[in-house]
Amino acid sequence: MNFVVLTAALSSMNTNVYLCSRMLFSLSRGDYAPRFLARLSKNGTPVAAILTSGACILLASGVSKLTPLAYNYLFGVALFGAIIVWIVILLSHLSFRRRHRVEDLPVVMPFFPGMQIAGLILLVAVLITMGLDKEVWRISWIVGVPWLVFVSVVYFIMRARRVRHSFAATAIQADPANTPVGAESPKTGTV
Repeated sequence: MNFVVLTAALSSMNTNVYLCSRMLFSLSRGDYAPRFLARLSKNGTPVAAILTSGACILLASGVSKLTPLAYNYLFGVALFGAIIVWIVILLSHLSFRRRHRVEDLPVVMPFFPGMQIAGLILLVAVLITMGLDKEVWRISWIVGVPWLVFVSVVYFIMRARRVRHSFAATAIQADPANTPVGAESPKTGTV
């Protein structure tokens, strides 16, 4: 039995390293993560992203030595995040349908907007219930809210940086005379 559990855990870690590194690489290419994560080795492997995701997995594993509730913390962040994501998806669908005519849509969700509203009510009820449970599920709120705030702050910082870079590139395209010597021009590559 231990062999099966160990094999499943190693397979899960292998998948996490693969998926997390590719996600970090893609986020970096889209300017939503630090640029060093987008660098490739000579054979096309995102080594920096792999090492970063591996380090984070080791850090998460190390947390289990500090507290017996490590699994609860990680599960709480994941559960809280998943519920928030589904709430945002349902709100996005309601917004999308408000902006588009039903005749223009190739697929229409049956029972709209009742299903979306029912889903929102149920998800909010689950969140409230989790917050009221003092034994197991409150940990999702305790670790989930700070994590959501942290991820949101990082997103807005990266978004502001991206807007600044976009504005600077637009200014350079509009007036190439303002391009610093040795800087890249968007049209020709160098100045």
